[in-house]
Amino acid sequence: MYEGIVQDLIDELGRLPGIGPKSAQRIAFYLLAADPAEWVTFIETVASFGAQYTLNNQFLLLMQAEERQMTPTFFLPFGNKAGTSGWKKHKRSVRKGEKAFKVWAPIRRRPTEEEAQRWEAEGRTVRRDEHGRPPTGPGPAS
Repeated sequence: MYEGIVQDLIDELGRLPGIGPKSAQRIAFYLLAADPAEWVTFIETVASFGAQYTLNNQFLLLMQAEERQMTPTFFLPFGNKAGTSGWKKHKRSVRKGEKAFKVWAPIRRRPTEEEAQRWEAEGRTVRRDEHGRPPTGPGPAS
């Protein structure tokens, strides 16, 4: 446990989906050590290209870039099969010996009826399809 604002930052980051206590701690120390000018550049770049990744994945990508001693400008998604979007559109490809950046991908599954009933009992709204089943997706509506 840390004191004051450092622990507050760790606690807040730990509330993000998919961020555990250790990840929250690593992200907090990364943020505290980063040059504020780098964050302004990062925010402007994300704003100009649109946020293609969740906040969690943006932090994950930034940490991996720092580990590789790279200066990230922006991260494009892979792109569609036709090659009209993402980094395929820019004729970029992975070169031999390069390693991929890792990101968290959502797992989409249909919740069980028991899960849906428990969520409804907690007062949460559960969307249902035309057959009365909870649809495949990230979870209940809050």
